[in-house]
Amino acid sequence: MAKESGSKLCIELGDKYLITSNNYSFVLVEKKTVKTGVKAGQEHLTNVGYFQNLGTLAKSLINKEIRESELTTLQQINERVEELGKGIGQMLEQIIQQTKGK
Repeated sequence: MAKESGSKLCIELGDKYLITSNNYSFVLVEKKTVKTGVKAGQEHLTNVGYFQNLGTLAKSLINKEIRESELTTLQQINERVEELGKGIGQMLEQIIQQTKGK
């Protein structure tokens, strides 16, 4: 499942993603809403990938968002990358604050 026991980190990145960690890696988790069936309307968490460092996680997230988007111009892509960069920056600030508290 998406949130592993012993997770050391659990930070929301916007309303679509979570970043968790364990002793070995950072995990990018996507939040999805079940559309049909008995669990329709419920949130489902899916692990997107496991990363050894936050830099590769950030690159993967940006690439995923661009590939899955319907953006058609370089200006739109640039704006989306800047938006994601701000979210990742906020996430890093949260990590720093958490580590200072320990």
